[in-house]
This record gives sequence, structure tokens and C-alpha cells, in this order.
Amino acid sequence: MTVTADSAKLWRAARLRYKLHSGQRDIYDHYRTWEKQSHEARKRGESQNGYWPRVYAINCGRRFGKDFMSLLIRLEDGLRNPGSTYTYATAYAKDIASIVLPLFDQLVEDCPESLKPLYRQSYQGTEAGLFFPNGSIIRLVGIDTNPNGLRGRASDGFTISEASYCDKLKYVVTSVVMPQFMGHLAATLMLNSTPSDEPAHPWKVDFVPDAITRGAYQHKTIFDNPRISPAERDEFISTLGGIDSEQCKRELLCIDVRSESRTVIPEFNAALHIMEWQAPEYYLGYTAIDPGSRDLCAVVCAYYDFSAAKLIVASDWAKRNASTAEIAKAVRDCETQAFGESFYWDHDRWKMNPFLRLSDTEPRLIHDLNVQHDLKVGSADKTDGKEASLNNLRNAFHQHRIIVLPTAQNSILHLEGAIWNAQRTDYVRSEVLGHCDIVDALKYLWRGVNQQMSPFPPYGVVLNRTVPLHEMHSLPEHFKSEHSLVEVAKKLFTSRIKVGRRFGRK
Repeated sequence: MTVTADSAKLWRAARLRYKLHSGQRDIYDHYRTWEKQSHEARKRGESQNGYWPRVYAINCGRRFGKDFMSLLIRLEDGLRNPGSTYTYATAYAKDIASIVLPLFDQLVEDCPESLKPLYRQSYQGTEAGLFFPNGSIIRLVGIDTNPNGLRGRASDGFTISEASYCDKLKYVVTSVVMPQFMGHLAATLMLNSTPSDEPAHPWKVDFVPDAITRGAYQHKTIFDNPRISPAERDEFISTLGGIDSEQCKRELLCIDVRSESRTVIPEFNAALHIMEWQAPEYYLGYTAIDPGSRDLCAVVCAYYDFSAAKLIVASDWAKRNASTAEIAKAVRDCETQAFGESFYWDHDRWKMNPFLRLSDTEPRLIHDLNVQHDLKVGSADKTDGKEASLNNLRNAFHQHRIIVLPTAQNSILHLEGAIWNAQRTDYVRSEVLGHCDIVDALKYLWRGVNQQMSPFPPYGVVLNRTVPLHEMHSLPEHFKSEHSLVEVAKKLFTSRIKVGRRFGRK
């Protein structure tokens, strides 16, 4: 490719987006927008959400061109910021020579010589990298052979390629990369990868869930690659065993294929169980709490649709080291989101949801919520035992008895991310998902659901929602009935009834 006037102008402006296909441009535009907004927020001194607010995660299928796009972004950064230092790291050192350098040669084919970076190998203490005429550097490091080679005094940005194949990813991010960002408000870490088959890798249980909650995540499959024709796409899908094969799901569709033996709730299927749901007019609402200090304290609210015989998970909350006041506020906020001001009929009167609040056994928290915060909370029924109650929850998902609303993001992340440890004695813990504590909260909640009690009033009784709740049980005029004895008699004997004085008037 020769240097043209147009390409030279774009290189001088450090605008290389023209080299990307449409799927890559989607990621490029989303990343640049996120990068700008997060940088401006840091300049204003605003606190950032998530555990790793500077991390951006890209989950792409094979041959999508994630490294081409990621390296292009860092080339733009080096051109735009003279004297800056960036690092491009690969999971394996061999990938620098076999993947990164060929992509670099392809990217700079139409770059003017006055702007073109030069590759230099490491020599007598100098690091390998791409050196720009303006003084910028993109260091090139293979993590498998030299994770500490990522260390440095300061950095303007990092990229880690095939992050899910890095054995020490969490250590590298938290202990090596992040300290180099101090004082560099624009610095970010880009992680790109295709899912690996390791069930509890930090890419899956830490960084991707955190990025999703912060809106710093992109997911692209073989169907998003316009450079692969439908015929070629079908060929690759067939070669990998078909669209439903584990290898095809992982390599081409970027689906984190879960191990049946390691996944806590293998019956949970996002495609089947996550959907919008029209709430019925009356229902029984439930709130469950799984306390934790070392782990997350989890709150989940759901209601039971009696007619459909399904539990609808409507809202949730999870936080580590939460105070009792924070938990009480979270309970009220989740209940407002899930139930609003909904009612149910309890034998002879109206009551406001929730029908039941329950918590894992922690007497102090239960006492404080009841006494100090006026939240009536009972202890969860654990007579069945841990394994039996978990199997009941799994069976409910298997029978399609539980629906999760898209707004219950913590529930979705915990249900998808809960994985057994190697000994199958406990869930794998992670920074973002904790102990997947919402799974246990749901376990208690499902055990406490009253599936026989109807929330609907007797026929003809209608709730007057304008009446204050404290007056609703004492004034009969607040109930409307079309089937009182007087009304029935009038309809049946209209022609026979004469209205007169009480005493003897004919």
C-alpha cells in the first residue's frame, strides 16, 4: 500500500479509523466515547464505579481483528501524545513475533516515513518496542515469560491481548499495571480476548462482569465480521462442530461455555430465563437477604405470579462490608423497585407487599432490622439442608419456574458466574461476584415461597387505592361489592318490592 495525500493527512491527524471494518468501528467508537467520559470524570474528581474503573473489556471471536484494532488505537495514542509510554502485552511471548509485528507492518504500510514508528528488539537492558519519531514508545511484552517486564515508573496506557489465557491476569492488573496509572488521569487498560475453557479465570469472574456493569464492555461474534462471507462463515461453523457445539460457541460466538460439573446452577440459561414480564394485578412479594462481611451482603426481591406459577426476580443489591443502615436502605430501595405500592388479599383484608422477608441466620442483623429499622425479617428455613435447597432451586430453573428481569443485573451475574471450587465444597470467590451470594439468597427465597396461597380477593371485592392503608381495614365503605344481599334482592324481585313506611303503610 502506497502513501497517498489522503492517508498522509489522516496519519498526521492520528485518525486511523478508516482502516477498520464496521464491526471494529463499533468497538472503536464505543471505547473512545467511554475513554473520554471517564477521563473527564476523573478530571472533575468524581468517584468511579466498579472495582477496576479504568479497565475496558473486549470479547471477540476468532479472526475478528481484535489485535489489529487494539494496536491501531495505541498507535493513534502514541501519535497524539508525544513522549508518551504505552505497553502492548500478549499472553504468550511468541505472539509478539507471530501476531503483533505482522499486524504492525500491515498498519504502517501507508504511514509517512516522518511519522512511522520503528521496531527495536531488546538489547543490553533496553526494552523491545515500537519507537515513534515524536518520542512516544509502545513497549512489547510477553506475560508468560516475563510478567514483571510490565513494570515501569509510569504509563499512559496498557493493552493485554488474549487476557483470558494469562495465568496471572489479576496479579498483573492489580499489582503491576494499576500502580503505573497514578498521576496519569487519561491512562486506561484495554483487555481483549476470546473466552478460554478455564472455568474460574479472573477474565470471566472478575473483569468481564465488572466491565459490563460499568458500560465498558463490547461483545462481537463471527456474525459481526463483515469480511467473512456467509458461505465462509457457515464453513467455519460446520468445521467446529455446528452452531451448538462447545467449540463453536466459545471460539466463534464468544459464549462462556460453562462446565456442567463446575457450574453451580447449570440449569440457568440466559436465553430462556431472562425476559421482561408483565406483573399481575395482585401477587405475593418476597425479600431475601444473605448477610456477609468478608463476602457480599446480598438482597434480592421477587414476586410469585400465582396464575403463571412462576417466581419473577425483579430487583437486587450486593455490597461488601455493608452496615446495617446500608442494608436497611437497600431493602427498602429494592422493594420499591420490585413492588411499588402493590397489595395482596390475606384471608379477610388487604395487605401491602412484601408478603415475607427472610434472611440467612444472623441474629444480630435480624434483630437490628426489626427493632432499629422497623423491617420485619424472619430466619430462612434451612431444615432441608444446603444441598437439598440448592437442588430445589436448580429444579425450579429446569422446570422454567423462575424468570429474571433484565434489571436484576446482580442476579444474572451471580447465576451465570457461580462455580464450584476444585473440591466441590464451596463456590469460587472473586472480587466482583464475592461468594455469588445472590444464589444463596434466591435459594432461601424459593424455599419460602407460598405456592398455594392466592393473592386475589374474593370475587367482587375491589381495592380502592386512594384510601390510606391504616384506614383500609376499618371502614366498610372502602370495599365495593356488587353481590350484597340487598343488591341481589333488588335485581331478582324488582317488580315485587314496594317501598313504604316501616309501620303498616300499604
